[in-house]
Amino acid sequence: MRGREWVALETSEVWAVSDQHARTQLNIALFLSEHFPMVWELCGSGSLDRFRAVTIADLVRHRLDDPEDWAVVADRIGRFLRKHLRRYEEVNIEMVTCTITQLRNRLNYEIRRLVTADEEFVKQFADRRVVAFESEEGIGQLNVTHSIDQVVLARHRLHLGAKALRAQGDPRTIDQLMSDLALDLLIGRADGVPVPGFARPVINVTVPLETLAGVSDDPGLLSGGKVIPADLARAIATSEGATWLRLLTDAEGDPVSLSTKSYQPTSTIWRYVVATRPTCSHQACDRPSVECELDHDVPWPVGETSTVNLQPLCRRHHKAKHARVDRPDLDWEFAFAS
Repeated sequence: MRGREWVALETSEVWAVSDQHARTQLNIALFLSEHFPMVWELCGSGSLDRFRAVTIADLVRHRLDDPEDWAVVADRIGRFLRKHLRRYEEVNIEMVTCTITQLRNRLNYEIRRLVTADEEFVKQFADRRVVAFESEEGIGQLNVTHSIDQVVLARHRLHLGAKALRAQGDPRTIDQLMSDLALDLLIGRADGVPVPGFARPVINVTVPLETLAGVSDDPGLLSGGKVIPADLARAIATSEGATWLRLLTDAEGDPVSLSTKSYQPTSTIWRYVVATRPTCSHQACDRPSVECELDHDVPWPVGETSTVNLQPLCRRHHKAKHARVDRPDLDWEFAFAS
């Protein structure tokens, strides 16, 4: 019996798990320690939890075969994780605070920079369809498959319509209204239903100029951080009504800071913030930044209205932030089970 098998056998007995489960965990640990040293270091210091570490190992091992590609992803994802380190002074702990969705989006982006997915996208897009599911309880589901940009636009428009109905006093929930409005629009019962034009649904795609020019097949990023293949990014950019906006960067590729003397950010500043911060800045929120409000990290006028000092916050977390400022008598207590 080989050394690794002995370790897996003894570990399985100590953990009271199967040999297979122990071998899987051992292989993940060996993979990370050998090919992702920065990730392994964060695991060893307690800054990165097992679930996120396993997510990294599984996505990379299942989609990339070349150790040179592993090294490229290891360097980039290591810098991404360190960027999301947050120190909790109360308990002297430093933790990676990105959400699983944010982590998977970044991994998908880095992997697709090495292995393009255009052929798979073309195949799946050709299979787009509408499928109805019926349950015995009298409930049905209508599943519409299409490119992700069109699905996001459709959902956004339904959400705006639902909010307009709620503002008029409709007692149904937003989810109920979105479901009812979707069927009303499809079946033709939408006469008089307020689908507002005051806030046209917007999707924001960030894509390298080389991709648009066809020189590179690096993927693009959709609002919220979802990765899209190069062909879809080019199709969105060349679609009717699309607006191209340049994102100025320095020699290192980092966006150049923009500012204004007023409290209200300019449209250019808004575009820069949502392009570089794809989701709500709260550590556990994945709401796309195009659906968020811009908040001054350092309150204005002490803090300037700039791309450096502005962060997207969804309405819930924006209100929570200011509630803490308005109630200095409230304090957080940390409790840990021994």
